[in-house]
Amino acid sequence: YLWFRHHDFRGYDFLEHLPYTLRAEVSTFVHLDLLKRVSAFGACDDEFLARLCTELKPQVYLPDSFICKANQLASEMYFLKKGRVLVSNVEGR
Repeated sequence: YLWFRHHDFRGYDFLEHLPYTLRAEVSTFVHLDLLKRVSAFGACDDEFLARLCTELKPQVYLPDSFICKANQLASEMYFLKKGRVLVSNVEGR
């Protein structure tokens, strides 16, 4: 979608150039519902979630792409907003 619409994959880069309060408002509008559906964030207040929203970076992965592999140290957390993902172990199960 990002490539079709903008001819690049940086569809949300414009947010980095906005003043923080506007960036927070836009990010919260786009991402808050997603975070509220995650049980780990159920006890968090809206201010914390709004700040977390400003840190989210949308990613697009094509079919059959690897997002992460077993035994690799993870430095990111992923939230699936649309589509499907297959989670498997080293043996492919």
